[in-house]
Amino acid sequence: MLYTLHVDIYRGIMKRLFTALLLPAFSFFIYASEGFHLSVEPIAGIRTGHVGEYVYYKVSSGDYDKISYLQWNIKPEWYGGGSIELSYNRLHISTDITAGLPVKCGEMQDSDWQNLPSNDYTQTNYSVSDNYIKTDIKSGLTVSYDFKPDDVITLSPFAGFDFQYYKFEADNVTLWYGAQNKTTGRYDSYTSGQKIEYITDGSAVMTYKWYSYITWIGLNTDFHVAKRWNLGISGAVAPWVFLSVEDHHILRSIYTSTNASDFFCAFKADLSIRYRISDRLTAGLTGYITMSSEIKGDLEYKASESADYETVENQKYGSDFQFGGCTLYMKYQIF
Repeated sequence: MLYTLHVDIYRGIMKRLFTALLLPAFSFFIYASEGFHLSVEPIAGIRTGHVGEYVYYKVSSGDYDKISYLQWNIKPEWYGGGSIELSYNRLHISTDITAGLPVKCGEMQDSDWQNLPSNDYTQTNYSVSDNYIKTDIKSGLTVSYDFKPDDVITLSPFAGFDFQYYKFEADNVTLWYGAQNKTTGRYDSYTSGQKIEYITDGSAVMTYKWYSYITWIGLNTDFHVAKRWNLGISGAVAPWVFLSVEDHHILRSIYTSTNASDFFCAFKADLSIRYRISDRLTAGLTGYITMSSEIKGDLEYKASESADYETVENQKYGSDFQFGGCTLYMKYQIF
């Protein structure tokens, strides 16, 4: 149900993106006049980072302490795709879509603090699994306008929207669980626990679906540093971020989920260099970082796929993200 809902949302977004760009582009191509331009860009890149998954428990002070943390590492991921840009004089509208290769991408690390909500912050459980990207689809829309104070610098404020869907799968888990004292009920540190291995030979022990909807406002500064060379620096903040996530612990048949949102909780920065090969063809390389703070929502739980989710009292569920990488592209101006 969750996957179908977000696929429908994604299809609706993409339909509007392509309608917003391709139909005007077709019209402009027919009635092409001075100032209108249409460009296409094949894209290839590498990304590293992680998506974080949190469970919190409400303590007596009213704050929420972290009792579980899963880090789905991306080390690394290769992706490819394309972009279309429509321009009229100094106004630019672009859309892009990329997909990641479904490969192993590092480890998933799972940590628990089972002695909370007492003031005992001993890490009681720890496990490591092989992490696989099963699906990664990312698309976006950006609108910008150029201001040229002189022949060297171009200032381009922009607004944008990004959608991304990740599905991770964890296989072959190794875990350490601290023993519980039967008298006090307290758990020992995971470092005192026995090492246990489950070799699953390709069968998942856990899956994680992560949907992000991010709005951006920012500024790009472009420097014409030489005859054919340009250097760009860009920064942006996210006025609003919405995340929808679902975790499935297959060995224990546990599903957890949340819809969470927050304001001004993410930022990104880019550094790019471009070389103009000809009047129509430009090659470029962009390095970037994107990260967020922890974004919390209500924790929902169910014990089977067919059951309905129920909200868990005094607990929260959340996520954060941190990405870095570089993208290589070749921009061709059609007209």
